[in-house]
Amino acid sequence: MKKRLVVLVPLALVLLAGVIVVTKKLEIASLPRPMQTTPTLQTAPVIHGTLEVTAHYMGQVEPYASTDLSPRISGSIITIAKREGDPVRAGEVVALIDDRELSARSRAAGAEVLATRQRQAGARSAYDTQKAIFDRDEKLFAAGAISREALDRSRAAFDGAKATLDAYQESIQGLTEGSEAARAQAGYARILAPFAGVVTRRWAEPGDMAVPGKPILSIEERSPYKVVIQVPQEAMSGLRQGGGARLSDGVKTLATKVSRVYPALGTNVLGSVEIVTEHSPFGLPSGSTVTVDLVTKTCTGSIVPSNALVKSAQGSFVWVVKDGIAHLRRVTELGSNDGKSAVQGSLAPGDQVAVGQENRLLGLRDGDHLGVAGAPK
Repeated sequence: MKKRLVVLVPLALVLLAGVIVVTKKLEIASLPRPMQTTPTLQTAPVIHGTLEVTAHYMGQVEPYASTDLSPRISGSIITIAKREGDPVRAGEVVALIDDRELSARSRAAGAEVLATRQRQAGARSAYDTQKAIFDRDEKLFAAGAISREALDRSRAAFDGAKATLDAYQESIQGLTEGSEAARAQAGYARILAPFAGVVTRRWAEPGDMAVPGKPILSIEERSPYKVVIQVPQEAMSGLRQGGGARLSDGVKTLATKVSRVYPALGTNVLGSVEIVTEHSPFGLPSGSTVTVDLVTKTCTGSIVPSNALVKSAQGSFVWVVKDGIAHLRRVTELGSNDGKSAVQGSLAPGDQVAVGQENRLLGLRDGDHLGVAGAPK
């Protein structure tokens, strides 16, 4: 009896489990089938237009003209009239060097020129007298009134007077040049601003020794300024004078144009692009850094959002949505910038293209029904 119970109880449990499974399957089969969901995507219109493709760089703000004012003579600095931030006018005296010794030399050279001119006046009088004597002796010799020896002595005296006068003339010329040089040297004691601007650095103080080549003040023009950008040689081909550019300090932007392009002189050397502005961009001081977007090319075609493009090994495609049905269109990408792409293909202005994550777009099939959620913001 016990053996039968051991066999019958498991068998009954198995039969009961089978009944339960069959019942559940019948209940599931009687439930209504779920409706197939239609994928929903946003769309955006195709616009025919022009798109500027840019490259992003960093640029440095520099004055268009700047200089370090250095003396041309040695001496003790007497005064420096300017400090950092002070404006200067073109030709304004900004520093003085002790010029007493140079001024004394200049005055001495001028006095020597004056004394030599006075001696020259005496030599000219002697020359005029001796010339008159020689002219008379020539006539007397022609008339046989004096001997040749007397005529020769008269000619020698005349030649000597002329040589003395010529020597004084040469001496005066040399002394005059020396006097002018001494005066110029004395003038170098006054340090003048070569252009209007502002002092950016003061290198010395009164009492310091001025040395040729050692700066006293640094000055830069306040207008115009330039932004200098270093660009790799391989990226220079798309840049040109007059090309578009945008400057930014992180908050504000400034549309401008490229003023000059300096190609690199070697394969491993950076080229330079220069943008000249009337004033310092965004009021930044020289030496500041700004971001620069340089226009490398301009593309004309159909403009679509960049996240409408589907890229695969077969090329680039977009999904055109018409009457809720997706149609695959092959396109050629011309360029992208700022979330937009310029393409060529069988697209018309006003066509609606699906936009979204690329993995969702890759999952679509030609002819799929789509729900449209609206244009992306």
